[in-house]
Amino acid sequence: MLFLFQSEPIELVKEFGPSAGAVILCAGLFIWNTIQMNGVSNKLDINTKAIQDGNSAMKEGNTELKANLESQVQAQRELAQSVHQLAESIHHQAEVAAEELGLVREMATKQDVLISSQNSIMVNFQSILQQLITVLGGSKK
Repeated sequence: MLFLFQSEPIELVKEFGPSAGAVILCAGLFIWNTIQMNGVSNKLDINTKAIQDGNSAMKEGNTELKANLESQVQAQRELAQSVHQLAESIHHQAEVAAEELGLVREMATKQDVLISSQNSIMVNFQSILQQLITVLGGSKK
């Protein structure tokens, strides 16, 4: 077998003749090819196992990612529902504030009427007092 590792395969043909050299050369190439294919097969098995392990890890990662995305979607739905409830609450609060403002305006209008009536009563009362004073002051004389 040492002759297969010679630096020049043509020497085999010169040494053993064309047909014998060709057979030896073909056998050597067949053995070398078999060794290479065995190495490639081992590497292929290792790579296949690594890919399968990677695929199972990827499936686990995908499962985790899917669960994470589903929980995020659920959280977004809950957030949207909370925002909707908040908007309804603010709308209700605005309606109540508008009603309260209307009541305050109505009370202010009624107070204006009341103040005007009180002023009128005070002016009339003062006029009556002045007339009474005048009548009483005139009878003492």
